[in-house]
Amino acid sequence: EGVEVITLPRNDWIAPKDIVDALSNIGLNHLLIEGGAITIAQFIEADLLTRLHVAIAPMLIGAGPQGLTLSPVATLAQARRFKSKTYCLGSDVLFDCELGPREGQTA
Repeated sequence: EGVEVITLPRNDWIAPKDIVDALSNIGLNHLLIEGGAITIAQFIEADLLTRLHVAIAPMLIGAGPQGLTLSPVATLAQARRFKSKTYCLGSDVLFDCELGPREGQTA
C-alpha cells in the first residue's frame, strides 16, 4: 500500500536513461544515485549526473574493485574536467564535483 511499482526493460543492466525517464514521468526530477563503480560510471557516461561526491579516507582496506569503471580516454586532453570544491570531514576529504554535459553538448 502506498507504493508505486515501475517496471523497466533490462538486458544485463537497466539503462540509466530508462530509470531517469520513468521517474521523471511520475514527477521525480531530482535523484540521489548511490551505487558502486559500475552504476555511477553508467550514469556519468550517459551524461545524467549533475553532481558527484567522492569521499576519500586515509585508510587502506585491501584489494577490491578499482574505482569508477569509465571508458578510457586516449589522452588527458580528452578527460572530463569539472569544477569542484573540497571539504574536510575530520580526517576524510569530500570532493563535491559539478558535472556538466560533455564538450559540444548542451545541458
